[in-house]
Amino acid sequence: MGSQSELESIKRTLKKIKMMNYIIFFMLLVLILLGVKDRSKPSTIPEEVVVQKELPAIIVGDDINNLLEDIQKTINLMDSKRVYELLGDYAQSFMTEQDIQKRISDVQYYGDILKIAYSHYQYLGMQDDADWFLLKCVVRFENGNGTMGLYIRIYGDTWEFSGLSIDIEAIESTY
Repeated sequence: MGSQSELESIKRTLKKIKMMNYIIFFMLLVLILLGVKDRSKPSTIPEEVVVQKELPAIIVGDDINNLLEDIQKTINLMDSKRVYELLGDYAQSFMTEQDIQKRISDVQYYGDILKIAYSHYQYLGMQDDADWFLLKCVVRFENGNGTMGLYIRIYGDTWEFSGLSIDIEAIESTY
């Protein structure tokens, strides 16, 4: 029979696998949202060209901080309805509140989110007449730390939160 520490190790490994499923789900969502290019057509932009775009002034400072606070509170409360309401109409058309509930419960293994801090952004390109940005953040959980990506869709003078990815980098041991 396995010792208690071996069982705990197996439990942690299974939780990590569960978290990876969470990450894969949101990455698939991003692929759906951004669309998959037709591989049969040659690209008109050389691969060496990297498009950079400034984060529009409509989403800076307080907007980012308020969104991070809302995400932290709602995930800590496991409030899938509120997380779903934070998403814009575009993202809501691809998922349900039940999808959100499943993903939030996966994250709860790591404990409450203690701190989220914005780090930088990445321009993802234009899709469906909207610019897409990934806001990258660092996250501190009760039982680990990692990174979080917030997918932001900007169209005209409006922006909406369109997705979330969380990557747990380290799990703290309680031995």
